[in-house]
Amino acid sequence: MANEMRTSGWMGTVKFKTLFRTNHQSSPDLLQLTHRSLAKSLNKGFPPIISIRRMAYRRIANSQIKGWLSVKRHYVVLTGLPEKLSANATSFEVTYHDPWGGKALKGTIQIADAKTHSLATLIANFPDSKIGRNLIKGGEPTVLSFSSALGLF
Repeated sequence: MANEMRTSGWMGTVKFKTLFRTNHQSSPDLLQLTHRSLAKSLNKGFPPIISIRRMAYRRIANSQIKGWLSVKRHYVVLTGLPEKLSANATSFEVTYHDPWGGKALKGTIQIADAKTHSLATLIANFPDSKIGRNLIKGGEPTVLSFSSALGLF
């Protein structure tokens, strides 16, 4: 549907992009790449649709090992971000629209901290998001992982 809409504006082809840190990439590099990609899509006239996941640090089923497990997925539409990032940035603010309620909200895309460093994604610090909170067990560490996007990259 997005590609059908964009043909009238000659914007280019809407693409899917995964945003996981590779073995040869640092978290600051992933942050810069992500910002450039999202800004490019916004500047071309297509607000990127980003995929976020509620992750919980819990024991893997039938195992004694704990890890970050996906609890709930959701999509939001990114509508604003800073024009540029400093070379040493660890985060950037965003404005997004959540289809659950159609609200315009603000949050931060940031590099994983000491608690979440084992995640290969950036963190979506969206304090107003209730995504998957009802699926979290008491006291479980939880975070929103920003893993992919649709846009004009």
